Amino acid sequence: MTFSEKNDNISLPAFLSSVYGVQDIVSTLTFIQDYESNMPYMMEALIEWNEVNNELKPEILKSQFAWDRINVNRLMSQLTFTSEVEQYRFDLLQNKMSGAWLNVIPSPNIVTFLNNDVMRICIGLRLGSNICHPFECVCGKAVDELGRHALHCKKNPGKYFRHAELNRILHQGLGTINMPSLLEPTGLYRDDRKKRPDGITYTAWERGKSLVWDATCADSLAVSNMSGRIKTPGMASERAVARKHSKYSLIKANYHFVAVGVETFGPWSKEAINLLNKIGSHMIRLTGEAKARLYLFQRFSLAIQWGNAMSVNASIPKGAALDEIYHLH
Repeated sequence: MTFSEKNDNISLPAFLSSVYGVQDIVSTLTFIQDYESNMPYMMEALIEWNEVNNELKPEILKSQFAWDRINVNRLMSQLTFTSEVEQYRFDLLQNKMSGAWLNVIPSPNIVTFLNNDVMRICIGLRLGSNICHPFECVCGKAVDELGRHALHCKKNPGKYFRHAELNRILHQGLGTINMPSLLEPTGLYRDDRKKRPDGITYTAWERGKSLVWDATCADSLAVSNMSGRIKTPGMASERAVARKHSKYSLIKANYHFVAVGVETFGPWSKEAINLLNKIGSHMIRLTGEAKARLYLFQRFSLAIQWGNAMSVNASIPKGAALDEIYHLH
C-alpha cells in the first residue's frame, strides 16, 4: 500500500487517525504488543508521514483534525504570494467569519442557493483568481481581471443590495425574538443631518434604551485600507465602526447605538459579532433550535458574499440582448 503524493494530505491523516482511533479495542481483542508494527500498512503510512512532516505528530493521535492541522500548517508555510495585497487577502481568509458562508446549506426554498455565476465570482474573489476581462468602470477607472474595484466603487449600484440584505436579516432576526423594529426610521439623523440610521427597535434593548443600528461594509483590500505598515484582519471594519460612532454621536445619548461593521473578505467588527451573538442566543432560547445562532451567522456571511457578486456583476458592461426572438412565431 502506498499513498500518492497528490493525496497524502488527505488520505494519510484519515488513515492514521482511524487506526489510532481503534487501537484500544483492537489491542484488547488481539493482545497485540507492538501495535504500530503489527497493524497492516501502519508502518508504511508513518514513514510517508514522517518524510513530509519531519516526524511531527499530534498530541491526540485519534483526531483527524489534529493530523490535518499539521498538514495545513506545513502547506501554509510553503505558500508564496505575488504581492503584499495577496498576502493580506490570504490572512483575511483565516478569519473565522470569512468562511461562515461556505457551510450554508444551499436551498432555493430558504434563499440560500447561489447560482453558478454568483458562486463563480465569490470563489474567484476568495482565491484571488481572474473573474472578468479588463474594462472601464462607469466611474471612469480601469478594472483589471480580478474585478475588485467594484467592491469599493462609489457609483456601483450593487452595494445597495448587500446593505439592504444585511438590514433585512437583522430586522427579521429581531422579529424572531419578539423585538419588533423599524427600518430607516424617520426623525433620527446623523450629526451632519444627511442620513438616518438603518433601524430601530420599538422597545428597549439595553439599559432601558431602544436599539439603533447602522450597517456598513468596508472593502478589505481598498487602497485606503491597505495604507500603513500594520494591517490586521478586521481593521477595516473597526475603522468603519469608529466613523459611524462619530457621525451618530448625538443619537447615542438617548439610544443604544450599534454600528454593524463587516468587510468584503470576511472579518466583522466586534460590535457586529456581539449583536448577532445576543440575537442568536435569544433565538435559541425562544425557538429551541440549538443551531439558530449558527444559521444567523451563516446567513449574514452569505449576504456579504451575495453583495460582492452583485457589485461585480453590476460593474461589468452589459451587452445588447437579442430581444427580436420574442417576436418570432
